[in-house]
Order: sequence, then C-alpha cells, then structure tokens
Amino acid sequence: MTTYYKLLQEAGYHTMAVGKLDLNKNDTLNSFGWNHEGNLHAEEWGFSDMVNCVGVFESYFLTEAYPNGSYIEPYTDYLLEHNATDVFLNDTRSRTDGGNTKIGDPRFYKDAYPNPLPDDLYNDNWVADQALRLLSEKPNDKEWFMIVNWNGPHYPMSITESMYGRIQNRSFPQPVDYTGNFTAEMHNRTRADYAAMIENIDAHIGRILAAVNMSDTLVVFASDHGEMLGDRGLWATDVPFQPSVNVPLVIAGDVVNESLRGTSTDAGVSLIDLARTFLDVGEVQTVPAQMSEAYSFRPLLEGEPHKKRVLRSALGTWKLWFDGRYKYVIGYSDDEPMLFDVETDPHERTNLLLSTNTTELAHYASIIQWLLGKGKVVQ
Repeated sequence: MTTYYKLLQEAGYHTMAVGKLDLNKNDTLNSFGWNHEGNLHAEEWGFSDMVNCVGVFESYFLTEAYPNGSYIEPYTDYLLEHNATDVFLNDTRSRTDGGNTKIGDPRFYKDAYPNPLPDDLYNDNWVADQALRLLSEKPNDKEWFMIVNWNGPHYPMSITESMYGRIQNRSFPQPVDYTGNFTAEMHNRTRADYAAMIENIDAHIGRILAAVNMSDTLVVFASDHGEMLGDRGLWATDVPFQPSVNVPLVIAGDVVNESLRGTSTDAGVSLIDLARTFLDVGEVQTVPAQMSEAYSFRPLLEGEPHKKRVLRSALGTWKLWFDGRYKYVIGYSDDEPMLFDVETDPHERTNLLLSTNTTELAHYASIIQWLLGKGKVVQ
C-alpha cells in the first residue's frame, strides 16, 4: 500500500498519527484492526509512531462486544483502567437507542446533555494527550509529520460538564428550512453542544501549537465532513449540500506568504489536495498515480494567483460537480438532477433545472456541460 505518510517517511520524516484514523473501517468487529497500543498497521501505513483509536460510537460497540473487559483498543482500555466502561456504556446506550440509531437519525442529536465522564476520560481530550506524548518522544534530529484526528465534533451529542458550563447560556442560529419536531430550544442545545466540541478541540490545538516550533512548522486544520444539524430537515454528514460538504480549511506556517496571513480565499481546493500539498512541502518527488486528480496548493500559499477549477465529489449513490458558484448533483435520494447557484442561493433552495423557461434551461445545460467536462484546472 502506498500512502503519502509512507512517502514522507521514506523521504526521512518521522511520521506520527493519533486518533480516529478511519483507515481500517473494513476490519471485523472482533479485531477492529487495532491493538492495545493502537499501532497495528503502523508499518504498513507508513507511521513511525501511531496511536489509532476508535470513535465514541465504535467504542460503544466494542464494550458491548467484550463485556468481560477483554478490549483490544487503546481508548477503551483506558476507560477500563479507570473503571469507567460501565459509565461510558450506559451513557452512550441512552443516546443511541441501544446502538440502533442510524446515520441521519435525529435521535442522535436530541439527547444533548452532559455525560458523566470526567474531562480526562473524554475521547477528544485523551487524543490530545496522546498527541502531546508522541511529540515529546519524537527524535530531535529528524523532520517530522503528525496527523491528529479527533472524534468530534460528531454525534452522539456528548460533552463533559465543564464543556457544557462554557456554552449553556449561549444562543445559536436556528436551522434553515427545518422540518421536524425539534423545538427551538432543542435546536439551540444541539448546536451549543456541537460548538462546545469545536471549542474543546480548538483549545487542544492551542496546547499542541505551544509544544512545537511554529517558525518552521506547517499547520493545517481541516475536517472530513460537515454536518447538516437540521438544515433542510436533515441530520447528516453524508449528503451533497453545503453544510455537509463545505468544510473548514485553515493553514498557518512559514510556507504562507506574509501578505496572505490572516486572509481568506475563494480558490477551489479539495481534501484530496492535502496529501499532494504535504508531499510538495516535504519535497517528495514521487507522486503516486492515484493522486493524479489532486493539486498542490503550495503555489497558492506562496501568493500565486489561483486558477479556476471544477471540484468533484461522490458518496454512495450521489455525485456532484462544483466550480465555486454552480453545483450540479445527480443520484441523491432518487431525486431528479439538481443545479444550484450557490453564490445567489447559498441555502440551495432553488433547483435551476425545474425552470420552465427554455432559454434559461439551455443556459443551464451549457453550465452542466462545462462542469462535466472540466474536472481539472482551467488554464
């Protein structure tokens, strides 16, 4: 298996990974693809040090599968060591209808109350502590790379008492075009919990940045998906609408041109570009064929003008094409194809293809032809 982690490692980097890596989702429940130290598959994937752990939902199934405590995963082991597995299990069971709640089920979100775990046993806090430990143990004579994958912000909506105390009196915007039986108060509580998870991770990022030399470190903050949080009546991370697919990307470091620091850009980039960018910054010359659609955005960070690009994404039955303004979606929930002008219709309320004006439809057809024909940078 060729990973960008392995390519960086072969180029001389000490590579580290901590958290819910999601690189072994197809492993069976009995093995989960982990071990007690969380470093199973480290050599295969290209990590010099690794603590790969489960997320909250997976940990629930793990504790259910091994009621005698014979766990094979580091975070769940940690709970066992502190006599907290029953507390964790009972709390998570109450939020997931005994594990029967499916992705997109609003029951994942309605039980937004503090969990009984102390701060040091909370999954995201444990991940941050492991990251700091690996940083303190890394060799001082090698360049290094680290990826830290927190479980949050993610359903079930479980936060600690201290996290709740920091957000309990705040107000948040209500969802757009919500249909369902959540009250305004329930929506606010759910969004407050989501914000608390983000703020908690943000604080841990601060701890990690304080432990490294920022003068020669590139820092990238990103997410694998967003969250609908009731928008359009949806509770999901896997749909083609903006709250789900449009994720944050924040970059800091000496690679960034000084004139661009503290600014934002509307340049089109994708998560697949991260690996290509890391290889570029790491001066790795070999780029695998599977990265052929990815682009390094190092030139963008250094101040070069960006080129218009059509981004593609797909999951399950749906596919989308997006050029920064127009988004074309097919295969979503058996619906007809959809075309949105996200610039003038940010909430994607109007499917332009439902127009009855033949001139407009001809124009939209040309836009779709452009999107489908340009899955690459436009010169």
